[in-house]
Amino acid sequence: MDNKTALIIPDKDYLARVAELKEDIRVFYDRISKEQTPKMDDMGRKIVDRRPDGWEYIVSQYMEKKLDEHLPGWSWEMAAPLHFLGSEWVVAQGHLVIIDEKLLAFGIIPPVRKYYGVNAHRINYKSGSEHVPANIIDIGNDVIAANTEAMKVAINRLTHIGDDIYGRRIYGEGFVSIDEMLDKGAGTSQALSDWMKTKGITWGKALKLEGFKAAIDAKQYDKAKQLLEQAKQSGTL
Repeated sequence: MDNKTALIIPDKDYLARVAELKEDIRVFYDRISKEQTPKMDDMGRKIVDRRPDGWEYIVSQYMEKKLDEHLPGWSWEMAAPLHFLGSEWVVAQGHLVIIDEKLLAFGIIPPVRKYYGVNAHRINYKSGSEHVPANIIDIGNDVIAANTEAMKVAINRLTHIGDDIYGRRIYGEGFVSIDEMLDKGAGTSQALSDWMKTKGITWGKALKLEGFKAAIDAKQYDKAKQLLEQAKQSGTL
């Protein structure tokens, strides 16, 4: 047998410790996922802001602060050189590296975990000018933005920081179907829309039903679904 390798036959006690350790890891990251991201800091500056397209995002300073709090000693390493898509976009790629001492129990040295993050940012030019290098406003800011967004993707995916804002939190102990979610009155307009697609119901037809629009405006999605089901059964839809 190679001197560098050894056959390890785990006993029941060892397997029990491994199971306990894995549960500790799960609980640790689940706790982070359930944290509520504040909208502002104590100076009144926004922590959660909204993009022009309506999507919310978390400022990078807050995500880095939470990394320092939960996983001090992290680092961000570039995974590839900056890439430019023509004259319009700059793409940044990197690896978020965190120290997770729990991995030492598995013999993983150094005890690090990594996640690859990538994102792009549109290059800003002077208004109404030709998109050539001479008219770029500040390529440094564009590169920083692409790099920051790539890092934020990695932070969220690897550590679950910001799950509540980025829509990645899983609620409850189990999973339910769209039907069950709507039946419980906990549906969203997106869930209702997805359910309608499975039934071949268009919004155009649905909005012609008496009481449907009022139910949607009141966010009574379970009632809206009930109206649709009744209309399907009666043949009026």
